[in-house]
Amino acid sequence: MKRRLRKKLRKKEFQELGFIVMFSYLPDIEEEVVWKVICHFDSLGMSMGGGGSSVHSDWYVSPRYKKPMTYHQRLEFVADARKQWEVYLESVDEVLSFSIGQPEDAWNPSKKDNDDYKIHLNKMLSSNLPEVVSEELNRMLNRSLV
Repeated sequence: MKRRLRKKLRKKEFQELGFIVMFSYLPDIEEEVVWKVICHFDSLGMSMGGGGSSVHSDWYVSPRYKKPMTYHQRLEFVADARKQWEVYLESVDEVLSFSIGQPEDAWNPSKKDNDDYKIHLNKMLSSNLPEVVSEELNRMLNRSLV
């Protein structure tokens, strides 16, 4: 495949890696928690897209590369970013539970996305959550099963 086509299709050296982050919180502090998380990771140079409900947010995160990197360097870079998310979300008191996905191709995701989403929701539901949060996550899980 020619370089120009690889770049257009974001393959090989042009592949971007990212991961899914899901976290839950109490309904009355939604905006405060979400903005706190967004501001922190935007300052670290990470691109994020997503949203959520009054008790849950899910984001797709793609770290911004500062220089050209090999595939293995990008994997290592994304692994470091995942670790930063994990450490930060554990330190935020308002976050009740969270789940972080494995690195994947940001532009050509695998076909098992819906299954991964269910796995992340089930993982979050396995922790001790207030009833209002558990009910909302269960509703989301039931919608994703359809």
